Amino acid sequence: MKNYFIKDEALKSVDQDSFGHVDIANNIKNMIEYTDAPFNVAIIGKWGMGKSSLINMLKKVLEQDQTDVYMIQEINAWKYQKEEFGRAFLKQLLQGIEGRKFNSKEEFEHILQKYLNQDVKIENDQSHVKAPEQIKSGWHRWKKTIRGILGISGFIFLLVFIYKCIALNLFLGHFPELLRASFICFCKNVATILIVPIMVWYGKIYMDKLAEKKNVQVGLNFPLETRDDYENYLKSVLREKKYANKKIITIIDDLDRLDSSKIVEALDALKVFMDLDKCIFIVPFDDAILKKALEEKRVSNLTSTESEIDSDLILDKLFQYKVYIPELVKINIKKYAVELFQKNCQDFITEYMNGNMEEACRIVQNIVIHKHVSTPRQVKKLINNFINNMIIACKREKKQTVQKGFATELDSIRMIAKISVLQADFNEFYDTLFLNMNAMEEIVEVYRGENDSPSEEVGRFFENIDKRYELKPKYQSLINYLIHTEKYNKVPSLASYIYMAQDKISALTGDKKQQEFMETMLSKNMQSAQKMLENTPVFAEKICQYLDLEDDADDVLTVCNMRSIMDYY
Repeated sequence: MKNYFIKDEALKSVDQDSFGHVDIANNIKNMIEYTDAPFNVAIIGKWGMGKSSLINMLKKVLEQDQTDVYMIQEINAWKYQKEEFGRAFLKQLLQGIEGRKFNSKEEFEHILQKYLNQDVKIENDQSHVKAPEQIKSGWHRWKKTIRGILGISGFIFLLVFIYKCIALNLFLGHFPELLRASFICFCKNVATILIVPIMVWYGKIYMDKLAEKKNVQVGLNFPLETRDDYENYLKSVLREKKYANKKIITIIDDLDRLDSSKIVEALDALKVFMDLDKCIFIVPFDDAILKKALEEKRVSNLTSTESEIDSDLILDKLFQYKVYIPELVKINIKKYAVELFQKNCQDFITEYMNGNMEEACRIVQNIVIHKHVSTPRQVKKLINNFINNMIIACKREKKQTVQKGFATELDSIRMIAKISVLQADFNEFYDTLFLNMNAMEEIVEVYRGENDSPSEEVGRFFENIDKRYELKPKYQSLINYLIHTEKYNKVPSLASYIYMAQDKISALTGDKKQQEFMETMLSKNMQSAQKMLENTPVFAEKICQYLDLEDDADDVLTVCNMRSIMDYY
């Protein structure tokens, strides 16, 4: 495999540590070793500061020491963005603690139902042992039912007996014969009609009772819904002997990647599990993101009934220990970037930088890694973007779709590096270059007070205070970078580097004003073209370059007749 790009991934070993994070990992290990659980640790650092790398180092440090004492598991909160966090965390905790894998949602639900129904089963078993009053009451109901059935049957039999007396013209002197005939008639015509409905009726009552029992059982067989259920179930698991001398370490990663409402929901769910015996929770996050989420929405059960949210107070209640990843020294960042570039991009330097390691590293150090780069992740992003643009430029030069030297001359490579940084870290200004190709020089001139009438595209980076243009604070890093790299603006046409195309094509696909001028000329609108030339004289130079004319052509509009331009297409 060839080494072109730098993969943005967390460090996997202590040997890769460039910023001394292993010292922080060892300190957290001491907390875990010498502090009785339960407690929680917050690892606080900005985006890209290496929180995930620190977690990997911590796991390595713990795994090297007393693996029979620590049980380590990791839960990625970002994976459960669309799920209910209480259930998701419980599932992951159970899988980690019990060393099992739930193959389906149904299997997980079954485990929860089984636990919840233990109490129900006990109650059902006790319900079979009835009190004497219950037995007496039940027999009393059955006696009343039997008496009712016998009374109705006796009355109907008497009516049948009388009917037979009249029908057979037999009286009491023939009592045995009359009784036999009446009994046979009763059985044939009445008993079946009477008994069948009674049996159906009692059958229905019996089935209803069974259904009622089933309904009760179904109603109790629901998955765990309350926080108490979650907590009680985990406690029942942790009471097992095999966990008696264990410290269960759970790492909740990527919590700060969630949206605000899900962050609040996750913190609320975590509160349920964070006080469990033997459990230690370690949560890396950017505290600015969590505080913002907490201030937008209250977390239930985490604060008092105060109307205002104190995000610091909430985080203090959740985390007994806070470990901060310090900001990186700028000189260390540049050194780290160069070493990373040399180690991971050797094939790129050989194939696309003519093997000039020294110059390639100088470009990375002086242009690609600017003074406002503060995290390892930002370093990787900038270097990868520069490499990507250089490879594209080199391939297009070989195809002759850009001018010769576009990706090989030093000034050109420096401009590609500068454009790459604007793309990655100053995207708003990079987009402005498509509207105004002179924006790099113009914004610096306005900032220095050398231009008091900026174009609309550049003017929006400033505030007009008493006819003085003051740079908006959020663009200070941009202007610092443009001034620092001003000496590298030594290319004839910026459009070539924006579009990665030939200068002649760039003349047609330049900034927005330039495109409008070309469209005006092609439409033979001489009056508008003349006015645009007066307002923006640089168009004359661009058109001369496009038609290979002398730069001092007396009358551009006369020389550039519309038919010639159309033919040139």
